[in-house]
Amino acid sequence: MNTSPGTVGSDPVILATAGYDHTVRFWQAHSGICTRTVQHQDSQVNALEITPDRSMIAAAGYQHIRMYDLNSNNPNPIISYDGVNKNIASVGFHEDGRWMYTGGEDCTARIWDLRSRNLQCQRIFQVNAPINCVCLHPNQAELIVGDQSGAIHIWDLKTDHNEQLIPEPEVSITSAHIDPDASYMAAVNSTGNCYVWNLTGGIGDEAPRHLLGRPNMQDLEDIQLFPDDGAEHQEQQPWRVVPRLDVGLRLLGGLPVHCHCFL
Repeated sequence: MNTSPGTVGSDPVILATAGYDHTVRFWQAHSGICTRTVQHQDSQVNALEITPDRSMIAAAGYQHIRMYDLNSNNPNPIISYDGVNKNIASVGFHEDGRWMYTGGEDCTARIWDLRSRNLQCQRIFQVNAPINCVCLHPNQAELIVGDQSGAIHIWDLKTDHNEQLIPEPEVSITSAHIDPDASYMAAVNSTGNCYVWNLTGGIGDEAPRHLLGRPNMQDLEDIQLFPDDGAEHQEQQPWRVVPRLDVGLRLLGGLPVHCHCFL
């Protein structure tokens, strides 16, 4: 990676943040110093994600995705994806960087072919409610889509088949994540409840194995699952539910932060 001054490669750990001030900011994680600011003039930023090769960062906003170069000081997006109605709420990448996925308020999850660079959507998965979150299964062949009706859709990209899990009807799913070993899936809803499914028998079991209620997960909106090294031989809970940063990030420069990612 380019390590010239001002690029993200100049520091070992960089945190990118964005929100409603129409900027994407890059911070030294160890010092809290902002090293670069990119203007995102078209709208607020709803979601951020870095490409697997760490060369670009995608910023999802209202009706578009903009991709910025991380290895230069170019303030302008080098790739733009348009033509989506309403807000794009989630963005991510295939592990080899071959395609990008998004989900948003237009009730669709989309696959974008990054190899063609023709700015065209390759596939569309339609649901009946606005989408809040999308995550990619570690097998790189299934998308987990959470919507505002309370449904979690498992979209098989190979067969185009899909299944649904509905932990609480009509309670919006705000975040979903699968651990790196694909053993567990967790989802958080708008009431603050966190549901965890055991995936070792497949994603067909309607009943979640665990329910972590609001007393333990207060104000939780976004989560990730990580293996618990200290629980390697435990049968009950060999994982940790980790709330993603929100309040702490608001201290960076005194600016409200809506989304973030580590580079």
